[in-house]
Amino acid sequence: MAISIKKIFPLLLFLSFLGITRILAEGPEPLKFRRHSIEAGLSQAVIYDVAADRRGIIWIGTGNGLNQYDGYQYKLFKQQPNNPYSLSDDHIRVLYVDPSDRLWVGTQEGLNCRVLVRDDLGQPAPRFIRFKATPGDSTALQDDNIWSIMEDARGFLWVGTDKSLYRARVATDENGNIQAQFTDFGKRFPEITNTRVSDIVADGDGNLWISTIGQGLFRLGPAEKKLTRFDLQGSIATQNFMDLFWLDESHLVIGTYLYGAVVFDIRTEKAGEMLHPALAGHRIFSMVRDAVGRIWFGCFGEGIKCLDPATGEMVGYTNIDVDRESLSNNYVRNLWVDQSNMLWVATNKGLNLADLKPNKFQHYANNPHQETSLADNVVLSVTEGQLKGKKGVWVGTNSGLDFLDREKGTFEHFKVEHHTRRSSSGFVFALHNDARGQLWLGTFGGGLFRFDPDPSRMRQYVSNPEDPTTLSGQMVYDITEDNQHRLWIATTSGLSCFDPESEKFIRFNPDPADSNSLPSTNLLNLYRDLKGRIWVGTTDGICLINPADMAYLPVPHARAIRQTLAEKRPEVLLMDREDHLWIGTNYGLHSLNLTSGEMAHYYTEDGLSDNAICGLVDDREGNIWVSTLNGLTRISQDGKGRRVFRAYDARDGLNNNEFLSLACYKSPRTGEIFLGGMEGLNIFSPENVYDNLTPPPVLLTAFRKYDRLVYEDLALANLGQIELGPTDRFFSFEFSALDYTVPEKNHYAYQLEGFDADWVTVGTRRFASYTNLDPGEYLFRVKAANADGIWNTEGTSMKLIIHPPFWEQWWFQMLVIGGIAALLFSLHRYRMARLLEIERMRVQIASDLHDDVGATLTKISLYSDVLRSGREPEQQAGLLERIGQMSRELVVTMSDIVWSIDARNDHMQDLVDRMQDFAMSVLTAKNIDYFFDVQLKLPQHSLPIEIRQNTYLIFKEAINNAARHSGASRVDIRISLDAGKLLVQVVDNGRGLNGHARRSGHGLENMKMRARRIKGEIVFQNGSGLGVVLTVPVRL
Repeated sequence: MAISIKKIFPLLLFLSFLGITRILAEGPEPLKFRRHSIEAGLSQAVIYDVAADRRGIIWIGTGNGLNQYDGYQYKLFKQQPNNPYSLSDDHIRVLYVDPSDRLWVGTQEGLNCRVLVRDDLGQPAPRFIRFKATPGDSTALQDDNIWSIMEDARGFLWVGTDKSLYRARVATDENGNIQAQFTDFGKRFPEITNTRVSDIVADGDGNLWISTIGQGLFRLGPAEKKLTRFDLQGSIATQNFMDLFWLDESHLVIGTYLYGAVVFDIRTEKAGEMLHPALAGHRIFSMVRDAVGRIWFGCFGEGIKCLDPATGEMVGYTNIDVDRESLSNNYVRNLWVDQSNMLWVATNKGLNLADLKPNKFQHYANNPHQETSLADNVVLSVTEGQLKGKKGVWVGTNSGLDFLDREKGTFEHFKVEHHTRRSSSGFVFALHNDARGQLWLGTFGGGLFRFDPDPSRMRQYVSNPEDPTTLSGQMVYDITEDNQHRLWIATTSGLSCFDPESEKFIRFNPDPADSNSLPSTNLLNLYRDLKGRIWVGTTDGICLINPADMAYLPVPHARAIRQTLAEKRPEVLLMDREDHLWIGTNYGLHSLNLTSGEMAHYYTEDGLSDNAICGLVDDREGNIWVSTLNGLTRISQDGKGRRVFRAYDARDGLNNNEFLSLACYKSPRTGEIFLGGMEGLNIFSPENVYDNLTPPPVLLTAFRKYDRLVYEDLALANLGQIELGPTDRFFSFEFSALDYTVPEKNHYAYQLEGFDADWVTVGTRRFASYTNLDPGEYLFRVKAANADGIWNTEGTSMKLIIHPPFWEQWWFQMLVIGGIAALLFSLHRYRMARLLEIERMRVQIASDLHDDVGATLTKISLYSDVLRSGREPEQQAGLLERIGQMSRELVVTMSDIVWSIDARNDHMQDLVDRMQDFAMSVLTAKNIDYFFDVQLKLPQHSLPIEIRQNTYLIFKEAINNAARHSGASRVDIRISLDAGKLLVQVVDNGRGLNGHARRSGHGLENMKMRARRIKGEIVFQNGSGLGVVLTVPVRL
């Protein structure tokens, strides 16, 4: 790009000097501006600057805050008095995105930088860091009114204010916060103090070039030790320089106030002539180069100018009050061109967008202020032809006939007077240029005309019901020509064939006896195929005629056609190169394979712009172009033979979406396609209707849970992953494709890997919602296509982790498994302990039975043997009494054992009741008084068998000893259960320890042995009687 500018630069100067460069193109290339103002969501209509970050997000600085735009909606950032991380001021002068993708915002009350930091929870949080003037601080700004910002190759930030130039060292800490130390170069170089620094640019040698208001141009050397001022008053009548722009590496363009744009040669340090005379007297506030090398000038009061360096041609664009697609305001403050070659224009009355890509469609429309424009916007018919030997385009309108001179872009108008009753003069419904070059006109009510520029030589052919050799009807819809150069005319009263030589008409009407004849006299269209056959579309169906013998032919696959056209009208017909008959109806498009008889049907859901078809034409590539009542559609085939639809409308460059039936024509010479509609004429070459091949960037713009915003914008873009809890059952992603050509026609597809089996295509919808997902790791991916269907297949993605509830997490499951294992182990141990306990009980019972029962039975056996030996009756009576007593004791012992192992006697109260019964039976029989004191807080507490048995036997031994051996007259018994201890006290008032028996198995040692078995403690208190105190630990 720079090489071509170098080549033409001397030529530009030379032409400017001679004054022969085109000052302004007579007919500038149409440029439609889309206007954005407060109604579209902007915070203010006065726009100062426009910038874009690395992601493609647009930032707009206004006099009332900073606006963020993603092609669909605006988000506003303003000063918030109680928020130190908001903007320092709402009046924004300048925006700058540095190489680190940080957005710097210069306001009239300080400098701001938008950064991403980590909050107290470690989450990314965007905020603005303020840099305000601090008097007395040599490392801070001393002036808050910011006008220019740039970063040099060394990473220094340069800031131009209303009074000086500052250099800043910018540092970032680990949390993303930034600090800046400023150096005031006005103190180093007084000549730049008290002057507004309007722009700063750098050259390839590291020099800074600085434009100012009032002091002209400065150069600051790479070592920052020398500041050079260039006095250009001899060359430029003003020193008010607004903007700087590199024409190439050696020539700097200076945008001035009221003196246009001047070229400065940095090698010779001389200012040359004005870049272009058309800029004389203009206030140049901004300059920018587009994707094809054209230079655009934003003029404050004069709109926009565009210079093509290759031709030296300058065109201008200004506001036109009656044209809402013109520039909204002529006071242009800034220009910017994005990666899609879209021009962004900041004006005093809103933001304007224009697509700088070559126009796909050429427009012609009526201009009331231009006599040579199209006579009427309602274009009914189009064909090519000649006028006075010059080739051009004939256009039939509501107001007559126009001839378009393509070279001049002008129209010549011809009135078509019908001279008939009940006709609409001027309505030219059909045009046909025959093989001899004669133009024929079909009119609405005036019949057929053989055109001649001389009205007196124009010939009109009308219908006469009494003369069958005249035209069938006055209302002519379509005209075609057969191989014998006869004209076929479709009217609302039948079909006519006209022989220009004899000037006679042959009429064709429905014939009930011929099923192949016309279905109706109300004809809609005619089509001649490559075999020379004439296809006739009527309100009641289609018929086919062989012009060679004037005979009707059977319509191929007539039944399929009749079924398709039930309650439909065949508005237009076309035969393509693959022998498919295309039938455009008032409801849908249909394609009949004449070889197989297969019929395909296409509607809006398949990709058509509208179901009401107006025109059909095929291009040289075999694509089918379909005009409708709501736009234009191209139908092509992909590599697999599938139909691919691409819709075009006014947003793509058409002058209107509403086309008219049969107002379509393809030039056999150039392949151009002509389309007429309600707003004029469109002309285009299909091969030039190319796609925007730049895939759009796609961003995640928001993440919501239960429709509550969680993350957005920069914070979302810098998240590594999103983690959700088990209760986060509903969430959604929002996304945006940053192609601003026709953003509302960008398309999207998304996939949640791990859930969606394939991509979900959602058209223009910009969000995806999910509910009730299983815990796990997912990857959300989204891709987007621009308005031409070019996909960014890489797209963007976000990792998503849904944590399970605690009972599904590994640590809990391990804990449960461990708990179950411990429980099973405990149950096993308990079972084994129970088995051991039962075994010990069995051993103990066996031991007791052996000790007590066995000994007693042995005694009984011995006494029985003695009785058998024949003792004296007195002795026998004594022995029998002894045997009886031991038998009773044996029964009691067995009863005690059975009671102790009976589970129904587990409770503490059961033990106390048995103790009371025993004490009462023994002590009462001995006439011993007793006192029983029971203190049980938990009488229903269960006691293990071993404790119950041994406690009872110890108690029983103590009572027996007191009753039999102590000689006591009173026994005090106390039983209590508290604090995990069972306390049993048996105290008598007898002879004390010496009076008690110490027999083996029944003495004190036996009581001690039983206490040890149950881990209890027994104490014998010897005094005025014997006290037995048993303490047993019990689990409560």
